[in-house]
Amino acid sequence: MPLLISQRDVMEITNVSHTTVTNAMTDTPIIRYDRHPHYYLTETIWKLHRHAASYIDRLTYAAEDDDELYTGVESLRVAESFDSYIRRDVRMDARAKSVRNTFFNSLALSDGSRTYMTYTESLRLKILLNGPISLFLLTGDSSELPLWHHFSPAFALVNSGLDSVKAVAA
Repeated sequence: MPLLISQRDVMEITNVSHTTVTNAMTDTPIIRYDRHPHYYLTETIWKLHRHAASYIDRLTYAAEDDDELYTGVESLRVAESFDSYIRRDVRMDARAKSVRNTFFNSLALSDGSRTYMTYTESLRLKILLNGPISLFLLTGDSSELPLWHHFSPAFALVNSGLDSVKAVAA
């Protein structure tokens, strides 16, 4: 599952009002609700960019990761937005290219890699949403990056599915 951040954390860190956050996140699904709505961190940063730009590190470290490999039902839509956001920053874009190269090189060396090659485009996007990878992309902190030879085939297995086929066909 991608990194999640509570509405309360967003308001406290960015010093933005409840109304501003609510208005910016109107068409964004609430991923979890335990006293406060939680949103995908990547979508929050993208939608509140003007307010969040100088707080990216603090927001990222305040976000929660449930350590799931599955990126979720809405992941392709969120990943496309995050990808376009990342491309605006030279450093983040370079880190994304590095992650993708390492992921696909490792996946190509694994057993059964041919099975996942049909899902290349969706995996190229979904990989950006993995918690430790999002952390690296947004902050440059590589301390949590996975052991690729184990991670890549497992991530591909869990995130290659019906939603990936629909996205590639569309």
